[in-house]
Amino acid sequence: MNRRSRILALARHPFIYALLLVPVSLSITILIIRVNIAEQPRVLLYAPFIFLAKLAFHAGVLQWLLAKRNASEDRPAAAQ
Repeated sequence: MNRRSRILALARHPFIYALLLVPVSLSITILIIRVNIAEQPRVLLYAPFIFLAKLAFHAGVLQWLLAKRNASEDRPAAAQ
């Protein structure tokens, strides 16, 4: 696992994950641009869409974390 993946794996609390949404999405977008700019200069045109796609993905993960947290809070104490 790379450093970014390890950080995200540690950020299981929804609030912490929410704080990381934009920085992580931006860093992934920059990495994609750096890797592809030499061969595909048009990647710069797609950068906003790449960023939004990464942001949407991580927003989905955040939504899953919140649903998981709410489900565990809704269970009776005996079921936990």
